Amino acid sequence: LALNCRITERISANLAVSYSHGTGAQAAEIGFNGRAAGGTENIFEVSTGVRYAITPSLAINAGYRHRELDQGSRSAIASQLLGYSDNRYFAGLTYTF
Repeated sequence: LALNCRITERISANLAVSYSHGTGAQAAEIGFNGRAAGGTENIFEVSTGVRYAITPSLAINAGYRHRELDQGSRSAIASQLLGYSDNRYFAGLTYTF
């Protein structure tokens, strides 16, 4: 799901939310015996950003993204090790030609 909003002639903002769920062999990890242990994977991501157009071709942009990944497992030890979350801040220039 994505939402883009033009606030003024030069300023625009965006917000995006996504969720993904996978099961089976594609989300399986290797078990302690070397075989696929099976499991699930859940990814949740939310991001937001703002863009300021200096000229029609040049813009400054900045944003933030938060992502959580949970790879559930049938093995209690493996399930504790396979999840993480991260936060990403970014800024830059965009030149369009």
